[in-house]
Amino acid sequence: MEILQNILNNGIFQCIAVMAICGLTFRIRGGLRMPGTDKKFTLNKWWFGVGLAFCACWLTGKWSWQYAVILTIAGYYSTAQAGWGEAVGIILRWAGPLNPDRQDMPQVDEFLENFEIKEREIKIGKYLILHIPHYKLIDHPRTFAVCFLIARGFFISFIIGLALPSISYLPVGIMMPVWYYLAGLYSRKVKQLEKNGWSAAEAYLFGPFLGLMLYICIKIIGF
Repeated sequence: MEILQNILNNGIFQCIAVMAICGLTFRIRGGLRMPGTDKKFTLNKWWFGVGLAFCACWLTGKWSWQYAVILTIAGYYSTAQAGWGEAVGIILRWAGPLNPDRQDMPQVDEFLENFEIKEREIKIGKYLILHIPHYKLIDHPRTFAVCFLIARGFFISFIIGLALPSISYLPVGIMMPVWYYLAGLYSRKVKQLEKNGWSAAEAYLFGPFLGLMLYICIKIIGF
């Protein structure tokens, strides 16, 4: 038992295990099929919340059902309230228009959809100093996708950070577009992946990243 206890308390083991748990459960949340079937895991949207709660309880030593319930709800709510499929699709392909008719277009992109800079001219006397062209963010898919995933990732980590609670965890989700872009880049340049790298980004990049930062914020930064 002492040997097992030492392994469970080993920092490297904890870090790797937390990354693996978060990666797997985040992929299940995203629609991973059960082995040998075409069916998704039951209550798949809740799996990441449960995995997150277990990891946080393990790392903090707070084995209370109240803490676990709060984190489970935070993990579920932060990832299930709005989708990000359209933006991820653009990041993975790095091309293509937005489809405004999609029913799962995220709620948190309302600002981005309405973001508009009207044409302006700044003059001193009769001399033109600066011309600002008309700019509507949603007309620029790549910029829109990056901005949206930054906002969406921040929403995920902010809710989780409040539940932990951990101030240092609040902004970590802003890295979300980077991981999906890297998966898409690998799929285009090295080896074609399922759904252009979407599944790989969930299971091997963004999901484990959330777990890595969970370990760092709790065990290393400490707040």
